[in-house]
Amino acid sequence: MNITSNKDFLGFESGRDFITSTLGMNSPILNSIGALIALLSSFITDYMWDSYEAVYVLWLLMALDWFTGLSYAIKSKTYWSRKNFRMPIYFIATSVLLSLSWHLSHVNVFFYPLPSLVYGGFCTVYLSSLMENTGKLGWLPKPLADMIAKRFGLKELAKKRNTTDKL
Repeated sequence: MNITSNKDFLGFESGRDFITSTLGMNSPILNSIGALIALLSSFITDYMWDSYEAVYVLWLLMALDWFTGLSYAIKSKTYWSRKNFRMPIYFIATSVLLSLSWHLSHVNVFFYPLPSLVYGGFCTVYLSSLMENTGKLGWLPKPLADMIAKRFGLKELAKKRNTTDKL
């Protein structure tokens, strides 16, 4: 930039310098990623849930569950590539159900507890599956993995239900 020039535009060398400095076009990939995160966060808080952090935690649980399930399938040699399409469908279905429950709670007071129940249910399902997968992979200490499997596994819950039905 020429200090003695009168042709500068408010301290910028040109209109292009103004645009690239204002919009940060020197790193468009980084700007695009930041813009997409902001877009996703505002979409979440407007259409899915009051807190984007809560949705990110749920999605993180889902991603970790998918990763550990995939790791276990590869380790146990039961991997089927066509099952990989389940996780994107789970992400979409979970997000739609969470959004639907959130909107219903704003329409009628009867549905007020629904979003918390849906969110809590999804978090519980994915967290327990994550714990089960990490136990099967040997990433958790054996006593802890056994306790989780015996107390919180779906088979154990079904057994407990069947024994209480007979009483």
